Amino acid sequence: MPIKQGRLGHEINSAKVQQNTRLSLCTKQTSDFPYRILFVPRPKGNCVHLAGRGRLNQIPCQTVFSSGCPDTFFFSQDIYKFPKCLEINTKLRCFVGNADCMLDRCLKKLADKQNTTIASREKICSEDASKKSNESKSGVNIFCKEDNMPSDNVPAIVGSLVTVIFLLILLGLAMVLFFRLRNKRMTKTQKGKISESIDVLKLDEGISLLEKDEKDKTNHQKKIKRIPGLHNRGFDDLHLAAKDGNLEKFIEIWETLSQRNKDNLDSRTGDGRNCLHIAAFFGHFDICSHILRNNKNLFSKKDNNKMNPAHWAALGGKINILKLMMSFGCDLAEKTEKYEENIVLFACIGDWIDVCKFAANHATYKSLLHAKNREGWNPIQYAAKRGYFEIFKFLYTNGVDCYSESFKTGKTCLHTACENGQVDICKFILNKNPDLKDKEDYNHQHAGHFAAKSGSTEILFALNEKADLPFFKKVATDNINILHIACKYGNLNFCKQLENWGILNDLCQDITEKGWNAALFITERCVDEEKRIQILELLTKNGLDVYHVSRAGKTILYNACVNQSKELVKYLLKHFPALVGIERALDPTLASKSEMINAIFDDFKRKMSKRDKVHATD
Repeated sequence: MPIKQGRLGHEINSAKVQQNTRLSLCTKQTSDFPYRILFVPRPKGNCVHLAGRGRLNQIPCQTVFSSGCPDTFFFSQDIYKFPKCLEINTKLRCFVGNADCMLDRCLKKLADKQNTTIASREKICSEDASKKSNESKSGVNIFCKEDNMPSDNVPAIVGSLVTVIFLLILLGLAMVLFFRLRNKRMTKTQKGKISESIDVLKLDEGISLLEKDEKDKTNHQKKIKRIPGLHNRGFDDLHLAAKDGNLEKFIEIWETLSQRNKDNLDSRTGDGRNCLHIAAFFGHFDICSHILRNNKNLFSKKDNNKMNPAHWAALGGKINILKLMMSFGCDLAEKTEKYEENIVLFACIGDWIDVCKFAANHATYKSLLHAKNREGWNPIQYAAKRGYFEIFKFLYTNGVDCYSESFKTGKTCLHTACENGQVDICKFILNKNPDLKDKEDYNHQHAGHFAAKSGSTEILFALNEKADLPFFKKVATDNINILHIACKYGNLNFCKQLENWGILNDLCQDITEKGWNAALFITERCVDEEKRIQILELLTKNGLDVYHVSRAGKTILYNACVNQSKELVKYLLKHFPALVGIERALDPTLASKSEMINAIFDDFKRKMSKRDKVHATD
């Protein structure tokens, strides 16, 4: 039975006894009876139990007790100082401090009673705290109600249960990891579907973020990190901050990257731009100023097209950025390495007359108005191509040479304007320099040939004011005339105007060096088939030989089959069936492997066969 530790321990401790003196001591054994014992020194980490009359044995407790195991050397008479060594659950036959022993034996008892009713099980294991407090003074807890487990050991039991739960959680995590690894082995088709779904989700997420106009830092950071289109182009957070113009955010990212490695400040997008290229194009003055003040070396960096930040500022029309760069001593006159393009050329591409005026007002950069690129194009030719009339007039007024020719093709600004249908610029040139109409490129094409390509009848009229009709009959290299070009590009109204002038019949008779007449040019391309059919009808009335065969054996039908012009093939077979089987002509059915074209010919052959049978009967 439990002993009264307090008084007895005090009496024993107060007695002045020597080593090996026999004294009486109450300690625990299975039957709980006291015996006369011999006191000997006991090492730490051990309890004692009565093994026989007058003999105590040591029991290791350091590894099995959750707490209360002797942590110092002691004599047998001092055992009372370690209450956990004196607390035994007699029914479970375990030290109260040995939680593992009590748990194992309690679970074993529960397992032996697994066939009992639910009510009986509740009696066996109860966690009613109010009942625990009514147990005996020894502090026995009702872990198992009929086993009288001590209440002092609740932390130890809970610790063991937590350990079991922890192991179960680890097992669950292992299973989750296993299924994730297995899911990665899906088929390519499944991967594609999942990837597509993810892309859609990312796109929706990006769109929803872009629609918001929140300016707080948290939402701004989310917006930067969820723009898949820009990230796909190689934009990082620094580039995005430079694009958005958020100076505070830009400086924050800049400082972070500077602390790691200054080379990070020159990170590039997919097209080779750094943060200064981007900020310059979008005109963010404060950000550009910060970059130039702290790392001017970024100005000398080129993108994949060899453009520096000043070129991008000119392309974006940002005069304030160019002035800022000039104040920092940057070279605004620098040309791209390969094509030798400068800020004025980029201004003409972007339609920024203010940049042109900026260059004209500074002696250092005024010469850029007259500079040519590697192909011999000067700014006025760029303006003529783009159709920026105000820039063209400004350059012309400042003496830029409008007679300048391309090194590669020999084209002038008038040729370029006619080719691209820039009516106002063409009229301006013809009024100021009418002799430019007679200039030919290296293929002997004049302004009329280029006007035929654009199909502009307004330019045709403007040319006619400065030139007589024979001018429009002139042929270029390979004997190509303006009708051939108009037919190639399907310009119906242009052809009609030539008919109105009475020169269409003459132009229909011209044959090129390859042996092509206008008919073959009509079917050289497959776009605008309805217009091309109308051109064919117009030219047929003006003496066009539809059955003409080129030197290589090509016909109008053969070209239509090559280009899979379904409507033209149908029209030609219906109105000109004799095109099939012309001597020396290539077989049009062999020109295309298209099932659609083959089906048209099969239908044509069936109709012809029926017609032949009808004629034979007649």
